[in-house]
Amino acid sequence: MILSGKFDPGKLFTSDKTLLRVSEKIMEDMEGFNIATAQQNKTSRKAPPSSLTVEMESFMMRFYVETLKMCSLFGFSKTVFENHNTLETVDKCGRRFRYIGRNHRGQKNPSLIRILGTDRIVFGCVNFFLEHTVCGTLQHWIIVDLYPVPEKVGKYYLLQDNVIGQKLYHDSVVSCPLVYVKDSDGLWILNA
Repeated sequence: MILSGKFDPGKLFTSDKTLLRVSEKIMEDMEGFNIATAQQNKTSRKAPPSSLTVEMESFMMRFYVETLKMCSLFGFSKTVFENHNTLETVDKCGRRFRYIGRNHRGQKNPSLIRILGTDRIVFGCVNFFLEHTVCGTLQHWIIVDLYPVPEKVGKYYLLQDNVIGQKLYHDSVVSCPLVYVKDSDGLWILNA
């Protein structure tokens, strides 16, 4: 609208100071939007979409219907986007969490998480993330490297630092990133 010449600021604003403040805000918003969009595309959409395996498709459909209670799977995409960097989510209480994948480009360690809703205690390390679209909404899945059964030592858990398997989990069934310390005995989880 501004570039087309059809925008007349004199009709909308009564003083030059107001016009200056509004134009500065518009430019800041435009610059921030372009940067944020470029960063999101750079980090989460770097690789082309990957096709779901038959097993993954079946597992996801069952989870959407049985756990998330989606009555229709209209728009179930048969592809996912891989994200090997970070995932930011907000839980039901409005708290923001940032999960770090194993191949994060920075100096940060990958997030350690607990799987919720199981009858036994299961811990794992975030490997990478999948973004999947169903019913017009973006759903986040996490590929988790699983650890052996932990040992309870006082009020902490001690894990052997070796991966025994890998599994796909929806972000709604994993804990917030846990605080842990690594030493010669293994991984000590401080806030499980």
